[in-house]
Amino acid sequence: MDNIETQDEAMSKAARIKKSRVMKMKGKMIAKKREIAMKKKASPEKIKKRAMKKARDVLAKKILKDRSKADLSISGKEGLEKN
Repeated sequence: MDNIETQDEAMSKAARIKKSRVMKMKGKMIAKKREIAMKKKASPEKIKKRAMKKARDVLAKKILKDRSKADLSISGKEGLEKN
């Protein structure tokens, strides 16, 4: 899989809006594929990816304290990704 992107830098406002449009179109298909994939045993790469996401979520929770990530503005989300 050569087309895997790493999340090293924050997404710009335009990139975030573009990603939103793509997810709106492909959301149902992705959800169905995820449901099928959850029935299979996870590979070591998938387990590592889940652990990294969980670690980012834990750090975001510590930084945000009692606020929700969904309540942040676009610039707030960009700032959170930089930390």
